[in-house]
Amino acid sequence: MSRKNSQELWQSRIKEYQASGQTLSAWCKANSVSRDALKYWLEKEEQAQCKAAGEKPARNQKGASPVFILAETDRSPENETSVINIRIGKACVEARAGVDIELLSAVLEAVVEAC
Repeated sequence: MSRKNSQELWQSRIKEYQASGQTLSAWCKANSVSRDALKYWLEKEEQAQCKAAGEKPARNQKGASPVFILAETDRSPENETSVINIRIGKACVEARAGVDIELLSAVLEAVVEAC
């Protein structure tokens, strides 16, 4: 398969994966695609998009994408309950006091895997 055909195949797969709403693992299993291969092509696509936008992709020394988590608390007087907004990539998870920690942990793991 030529480089151009391979690139077109993976661009198509990436679009299918992103439109599926599935986690990376679930989509790869359902489509008999290697997780490592999809991650590789997702990274190449991100690099191409950043280059086109004149931006640099964020990478650590080993080449893996860092995951930044920004947590904010809202303790304003009008808000009687403490709220934490957890941002992972473009996703935002809101957690209120009394949240089921196991459920929150599972949600965060799924979001990190999807990102």
